[in-house]
Amino acid sequence: MRPRAYQLLLVVAVTSTSAASVHGIEFDFGRVWNFVLMFVFIFPCVYLHELGHVVAGTLVGIRIDRVVFGSGRTVLRARVGRILFIQKLMPRGAFTFIGEMSKPPTKGALLLLHAGGVLAHLIVVSIAVTTTEFNALDYFAKEALDVPGAFFMANVFLIVANLVPLTFRYQGVEVPNDGLNIFTTPFMEPAKLKAYLAAGAIMRAHDLMEKRQYSAAASILERCIEDLPDSILARIHLAACMLKQLELTRAENMLHHALSLDHEQRYGVPVHNNLAWLHLLRGSDESLERAEKHSVEAYTRDPSIAAVRGTRAGVLTATGKHREALNMIEKDVKLKRRVDGEVNPITGFLILSYTYVQLNRSQDAARYLSVVKNSMTQLDKDEAVLLQMFQNRSDRFRAIT
Repeated sequence: MRPRAYQLLLVVAVTSTSAASVHGIEFDFGRVWNFVLMFVFIFPCVYLHELGHVVAGTLVGIRIDRVVFGSGRTVLRARVGRILFIQKLMPRGAFTFIGEMSKPPTKGALLLLHAGGVLAHLIVVSIAVTTTEFNALDYFAKEALDVPGAFFMANVFLIVANLVPLTFRYQGVEVPNDGLNIFTTPFMEPAKLKAYLAAGAIMRAHDLMEKRQYSAAASILERCIEDLPDSILARIHLAACMLKQLELTRAENMLHHALSLDHEQRYGVPVHNNLAWLHLLRGSDESLERAEKHSVEAYTRDPSIAAVRGTRAGVLTATGKHREALNMIEKDVKLKRRVDGEVNPITGFLILSYTYVQLNRSQDAARYLSVVKNSMTQLDKDEAVLLQMFQNRSDRFRAIT
């Protein structure tokens, strides 16, 4: 299930009412509760959808590494066999990630993997049609609540929504949905099939980065790039590891190389955001001009990503645009919630504390800075450099830190 699918809900509703009218069924909007109930059932049906991908991948020999439900802060992690299941706070979308493979998948195996979610819904609808009196055209015309019908209609909706070929943004990267993958996989070139081999290495490196084991993650990604020199995602992740270890020149070269390979500019958001962060860390006037250019580029492409807004705010406040920086991330940083690298990172507290000092809001600065002080031993090298840069730029900030 993909986030943009929900936007098709209104289209389905209009289509259903039109079809009902053609068949002589009067649609009474007083019965809208069946429509609402169908929407409610879409959320649990997402789990069925991802289970379909997992089962299909397992059947064709494609290893599944993890399944993520929702977005935002992680609230539950559970490992079942080799697969890590992650539940996030906001019920928006779900994603199945491929693990390590010894050889590229065949087109047939990949096609079944992408179709697995839709096939799971088709099985449910087929059972409903053959064992009950379920009729999709009659559903919205029913006066009474129809709970089983709502569940079946949710599956019908998800079949339609996932077969419409679309792209959506995931962390700033344009990603094809199931429908687009189903239609394009039969025509995929061998080089693109081989690119799937990088997925497992990138996921292993991602796990290590979450544990702040950046050197180990970098080693995995370097080996991946040796085997797959054109893997843009591997290069972006490797550059992120280098940034965390303050290998700024190597990171810059890696990011520019990624841009040179990215002819369609699919990965422009993370590349420009990382370049903006890199130049912010360097701190010179010339570097800040470059940071401004790259942060504007990343933010213009996708302002919905908190990490992009955070980098943009860091650049703004470092260049003296404190009010703009405050407006950029004040709502993103949750003072009453624990520091969380996913949705409430320490950098946000650091940037806001410095910004409040520059705006002469000492009490606010002290509140956010107290969080930074309590986390000093947990600061990564790049975050420590940012703190030092802010101290060098402001006597008042240095005095309270």
